[in-house]
Amino acid sequence: MRRKGIAVLAGALLITGAASSTKAVESEFHGQFRINYYSESQSEGADTAAARLRWRPTWDAKIDEDVKMHMQLNIGHIQGNQSNARYTPNPEDKTGDPAVAIRHALINFKVHELGGNIVAGLVPVSDKFGDTLFSSDWDFNPLALAYLGKIGDADIRLATAKLQEGDSTKYDDLDAHVLDVDVPVGAGSIGASGYHVVAAGVGKTDVIQNYVGIRASQDIGIAKVNGFILYNSGTNEATDKDNSGFAIKLEGIMPAGAAKVGVMFLTASGDKDGKDSFITPMSLIKHTGYWGYTGKLNIQGPTDTGIDTPVNIDGARYSSGSGGGMGMMTLQAKADFPITEKLSGYAAIGLFQHQDAPSGKEKNIGTDLYVQGKYNLGKNLNLEAGLDYAMLPKENDATGNNAKDNNVTLAFARLQLEY
Repeated sequence: MRRKGIAVLAGALLITGAASSTKAVESEFHGQFRINYYSESQSEGADTAAARLRWRPTWDAKIDEDVKMHMQLNIGHIQGNQSNARYTPNPEDKTGDPAVAIRHALINFKVHELGGNIVAGLVPVSDKFGDTLFSSDWDFNPLALAYLGKIGDADIRLATAKLQEGDSTKYDDLDAHVLDVDVPVGAGSIGASGYHVVAAGVGKTDVIQNYVGIRASQDIGIAKVNGFILYNSGTNEATDKDNSGFAIKLEGIMPAGAAKVGVMFLTASGDKDGKDSFITPMSLIKHTGYWGYTGKLNIQGPTDTGIDTPVNIDGARYSSGSGGGMGMMTLQAKADFPITEKLSGYAAIGLFQHQDAPSGKEKNIGTDLYVQGKYNLGKNLNLEAGLDYAMLPKENDATGNNAKDNNVTLAFARLQLEY
């Protein structure tokens, strides 16, 4: 009994000590809760419909003025659509990501001698070129060490990061070394970056890619404009095959009465033989996606469901990676407009094509039309619903015959709380 009493007393002291030590810690619990529904109807192919849940609880803690911590969990998007979250979300074949996983986990601390902050852990890392190369939105959250600081007015980011998505012997390890410099100019900024990326291939051979680029953004009164120019060169040690290419983006967003209108041109060079090709880091790990204006070949919020088929700027298609290196050119336009005090509308169109394609394969990727409504149900709680119509070209099937053109209709609904 005496030992039990001592243990209880020790536990009480530990709890009291922990409580007293955390009184000085400022913390915030917030996140995102989402329920979405989607259906897909194709003129050629199977129809699909499903509903999913995703919750991203987030905790930020401020230890003192110099030390902070951040953590975000990802709960949901359960492939098997079971009534509870299981570690193997698909009960039929026991595959799939864990239903509960750490998405971000990092410490951020100031180093006065360096005049900046060090960030270490599972860090959300995005490029500075509109998330077209790699993006934390697309779960590029590697184990990373980064320095964030200033030299005069210039913002500096220097980072090294390692991403591993699965079997380390199968082309999904990726090391990234990042240097970004951005300087405010007028009502905008100019910047430059250099990225070095190494992806481990089968048998531990490497694919090495280097990127250098400049970017600028500016508010010119009638519109907010931004753009970039990127040069990429690399080699595949397994095939001893070199590649080089460029990417360009121009975008302008301007008011038109009560509406806001945007136009975007984005292109990356491509070559059916892979020589004059721009290659993205996401394609090296069979991962794709960037935020654009439309819903099938890009992603809008409610279309982030798993049946969208985004295309990387180097032409690589969702999950399969097919088409990578054939390049892409897209012209997109959008309009956001209020309808009532709580209801807003959105419409977009996008034209997509490869820069080059093998014989018998079309350059045309497709034309994408999207409309969406958003209704505010309460503070930070919104219901969004959209309809996307994608006109996709015929493609060669397994027998080498040409399939018919495939027109796809997607319907989406999303209930989302940001808190």
